[in-house]
Amino acid sequence: MIRKKKDILSKILIAQQTHKNLIKVQLQKQQIGILQFLWKEGYIYGYKKSNKFSYFIFLKQNTKSKVLFKNTKFKNQVFDKSELCSLVMREKNYVYILSINNQIFSQKDCKKFGLGGRLFFQV
Repeated sequence: MIRKKKDILSKILIAQQTHKNLIKVQLQKQQIGILQFLWKEGYIYGYKKSNKFSYFIFLKQNTKSKVLFKNTKFKNQVFDKSELCSLVMREKNYVYILSINNQIFSQKDCKKFGLGGRLFFQV
């Protein structure tokens, strides 16, 4: 499941690096959570269902036409609540995206709800 989430993030990264404003991707139902997360956190303008499995993703560029995802790293580490808090304290300039029971959370949400999870993306 993590691999599928990484695939969609990779497509979005490549599209933003090539300054595209719109991409069409094939998604399964489990991958919609990553789009909801990116929209909620302000990384994309939104998304719209095209047909049964296709979605249009409306991408954001920052004001200087640079990509929003910079210095990204894909990870595959499991953290409990205290380890995650320690990581966030050490590396304050990053946003961490975690997967918990096939749902997507930022480190802010994990801290707020006292959760740990599988870290798979660092922005």
